[in-house]
Amino acid sequence: MQWQYRIQCTYSSKKVFNVFDGWVSAFYYTEVERYSKEVDCYINRQLFLALRKFEWKFTPSSKGKIPNKYRNKNESPDCLSDKQRQKSGIPTCIELLITKRSKKNISNTTQN
Repeated sequence: MQWQYRIQCTYSSKKVFNVFDGWVSAFYYTEVERYSKEVDCYINRQLFLALRKFEWKFTPSSKGKIPNKYRNKNESPDCLSDKQRQKSGIPTCIELLITKRSKKNISNTTQN
């Protein structure tokens, strides 16, 4: 039973990573940085909710709080902490942009 849980969590985080990577790629030439904090808060919240459904046990250091300006009324402010998000293998919006842009710069310099 425990191995099925691990496979499901691994599959889910890989799926989230791929969707997020595709989203950043689609909006690569727009000003994604402007909305990156809001996107990251949303993803941290959704990851928290998904893991909670799997009865994940959270420690105080693995939980974060969504800033007031991104919070929905009458909703818990709990989300995945930035540190826990980093450990999950799903990069932040800015980290993904930096990686994608550095790969593009490397490929441009090798072509010239």
